[in-house]
Amino acid sequence: MTHSSLLHGDLTPSNILLKDGRLAGFIDPDPIGGDGLYDLAYLLTSSPVLSTRIYEELALETYLQRKPTDDEIIKWNIYKGLSLVKQTSAAIKWNPGDLNLPALINKLQNVFEGALR
Repeated sequence: MTHSSLLHGDLTPSNILLKDGRLAGFIDPDPIGGDGLYDLAYLLTSSPVLSTRIYEELALETYLQRKPTDDEIIKWNIYKGLSLVKQTSAAIKWNPGDLNLPALINKLQNVFEGALR
């Protein structure tokens, strides 16, 4: 069962503060309530470095403290897709000239195809 929590809602590497290599805090939240797994999916999809399969598998297993079930993998892929939609919407609003729409469409397609497998 998923428990609802207060989420950052815009968790990206640029919104994480570090001091001496350790987590010091978070800035610029867009607070929402929901499953903490969404914030993790949002973080990983916001960074090309973190959105690799190895980081995703490690993050998901660390968060759950076990191997994910098939249903959790589907939910994870849906959260990644929702994260990409939200990030794309923000990019269109704030930086419309910087968009690589074919790459975004391809990324979304891959995420949602993964959710349906």
